[in-house]
Amino acid sequence: MTKQDYETPCNIFNSLNKEFKFMVDACADKTNHKLKTYWDKQQNGLVQNWACLVVFVNPPYENIKPWVEKAINSSNIEKTTVVMLLRNDCSTAWYKLAWDNAHEIRQINHRVNFTKTAPPFPCSIFIFKPRKRRRKNPKVRLISFK
Repeated sequence: MTKQDYETPCNIFNSLNKEFKFMVDACADKTNHKLKTYWDKQQNGLVQNWACLVVFVNPPYENIKPWVEKAINSSNIEKTTVVMLLRNDCSTAWYKLAWDNAHEIRQINHRVNFTKTAPPFPCSIFIFKPRKRRRKNPKVRLISFK
């Protein structure tokens, strides 16, 4: 396991899954998947059809933008709900893109412990939902999983 593919902590996944009832884990492997249906690197979640699904995404942090673009396109065109666990980095282009298109952003008020290691950055949950018209600003709130 590299620093790019840490397993989503169970408390975070379970809390979100209880609310959203995920159908697929789009960035997983045989050792860290949280659902029976998951896509690994070989299956490449970016090329899969997300239409009408409820998708959980904890993407590799080395290249987040394509995952954000897929979430936006899938939620707007394919009637898909996408919930993403992302690094909270407002200095990047992908972050602005996610912010401008998310339905809701939940900023986590503590460091997320990935396999007993807290990353050197905060994380947020970005939620993309199907909608008929864009919101001017996403709904933003502070949350805790402790």
